[in-house]
Amino acid sequence: MIDLFGMSLTRHLDAILNECQNQKSIYGIPLSKMYKGHDQYDISTSFHGASVYTPIGPAAGPHTQMIQNIILSFLGGARIMELKTVQVLDGLEIPRPCIDARNICYNVEWSQELKLEASLDEYVRAWMLLKIIEELELLEIPKGSDFYHCYFDLSVGYDLAGISSPQVSSWIHNMMDASKIIEKEIGLLPERFNHLKSIDYCPKISHSITLSTFHGCPRDEIEKIVHYLFDEFGLDVIVKMNPTLLGHQKVGELLHDKMGYSHIGLPLKAFEHDLNFSEGVQMMKRLREYGEKKGKHFGAKFTNTLVVEGDHSNLAGSEQYLSGAPLHVISMNTMHQFRSQVGADFPVSFSAGVDTTNIVDTVLCNMTPVSMCTDLLKKGGYLRLKKYIDKIYQAMEESGVKTLEELILSNAGSSSEDLAEAGLINATRVCKTLEDNDYYHFEKNKKDPRKTDVELELFDCLSCNICIPVCPNGANFYLPIGEVSEKRYTLINDQGKISFDEGAEFILHKKIQIGNIVEFCNSCSNCDTFCPELGGPYIVKPKFFLMEKLFDESEFDGFYLKDGRTLLGRINGEYFTFTRGELDFSLSTKNYDVEFDAEGRPKSAKTISEAGEAPGNLDLVSFNILKAIFRGTQLGHDGGVSLIKAFEERA
Repeated sequence: MIDLFGMSLTRHLDAILNECQNQKSIYGIPLSKMYKGHDQYDISTSFHGASVYTPIGPAAGPHTQMIQNIILSFLGGARIMELKTVQVLDGLEIPRPCIDARNICYNVEWSQELKLEASLDEYVRAWMLLKIIEELELLEIPKGSDFYHCYFDLSVGYDLAGISSPQVSSWIHNMMDASKIIEKEIGLLPERFNHLKSIDYCPKISHSITLSTFHGCPRDEIEKIVHYLFDEFGLDVIVKMNPTLLGHQKVGELLHDKMGYSHIGLPLKAFEHDLNFSEGVQMMKRLREYGEKKGKHFGAKFTNTLVVEGDHSNLAGSEQYLSGAPLHVISMNTMHQFRSQVGADFPVSFSAGVDTTNIVDTVLCNMTPVSMCTDLLKKGGYLRLKKYIDKIYQAMEESGVKTLEELILSNAGSSSEDLAEAGLINATRVCKTLEDNDYYHFEKNKKDPRKTDVELELFDCLSCNICIPVCPNGANFYLPIGEVSEKRYTLINDQGKISFDEGAEFILHKKIQIGNIVEFCNSCSNCDTFCPELGGPYIVKPKFFLMEKLFDESEFDGFYLKDGRTLLGRINGEYFTFTRGELDFSLSTKNYDVEFDAEGRPKSAKTISEAGEAPGNLDLVSFNILKAIFRGTQLGHDGGVSLIKAFEERA
């Protein structure tokens, strides 16, 4: 795989404006399907003292590490973005594939897959791009509306030495005050965007951190880390708790005995390493008191994923991290037991197996934000966010209330007038039903997505388009080539005499093909999981490079649109240059320059090989492939094609 690369703010902006104007969509999501708020119901809330328009957002993970991830989350209705965890070790080797979301979900990811500096650029550019979307009113919502109130929550890990290192400390300071980076980004915008340079890009991007205590975080350092974040940076802090807090016996009882996942092992060492429940409660009480003295918000998040072992996924190694349906039951129980001990008013956020079935009950427990990851990896992707909000609106309509606070209070009964107590009452009711609910049990969550016995090919798959929204990085996209039926030729070199044999038809039956952006694809394999055919879209489908340097250096087959007339291609390891002339086409290979007429019929060819043995015959299907792909890049305006065509200013 190619390492992930982010694109410039200019390139994203050009692509968004082009697509929005021509296709009425952004990154492939039609404007008509985006979240646009509601005139009658108010689900706004407060997070660390800041007003946010909705209480939901993506958890730190594959949906918050790149510009397009964050923008797509916003378009779906998310307003609290827990940015992907960063750490001092920013050159990790992560096994591929790294996600298995066939039913419940396993992953072997760690933290950010970009270097610290690259992550900083992505987050700042995403912040600026959201301000630009508001300024230009691309969503047809007036600028200045509460609709745009959005919050970026940082996430760091995993020990004091790493977090206090100069690299991470500098990174945090830059996210707290991004003035210099924003100034640099404004300076890079070309003249055509001069009207966007005077926007008030508030440089204070975040004033909070959710501390991840996963991946070997020393239990005796958690308190020291929080003190450091309070004292050194003046940040609001949330500590992300691990499901191991509930204890090996209780987690095993829920996972194995109650829900039937007896095949999933629970390594005892993970529980022995992490905080036990009593330690966690006492530590969090002390830290809350310390935060109050500092005048800072402090809370807990439930939970990280659960370390499990055994041969139960398609991922490498015997140890993975579990999420999804069973984690919801474990984490809700952990949260409720914890809050029952520390008090109903202890601020809590939540992320574990949230979906449309349980979103309302989770929100009723008075937790902010309620975030999700696993469910966004399913069919529909980011647009599932809007369905969560629609479920909340539906519950408000049924309860006869207009605000989120009223919804929580009304479901707790007339005896409750305190929001915190109402949340605890609702949680008591909700948690009683979870472990016996078949929805979370193994028998309901063991079915894999449907697969046919058809092998995926470069073109003409089922075109079900499932692979596009399930890609968390927005790497897969529509390529609108249209139906094609044309002659395929073979170049014959008979001792220097060149002729052309007419062969079978080159036919594309489907109007829409699928493409993949190499720089955005981290080979997580989620598109392969849900593709009905065999082979994996991220492996088989046309791979497009956004940077020529990467195309030149890569060993993978793929394509690079050099300019409006030239497409570079590597097919089966062989390099090609396709050029569209005024009334004809040309194809250059290692050994030949071939000229074609306007109808795609070969006219002439000359050899360009070195002296010696004459080159052999050449199957000119490469011309048909490149011509079709070039056509798709010219006709298309969806997210992927727009990014391919939005060329950066080059020195």
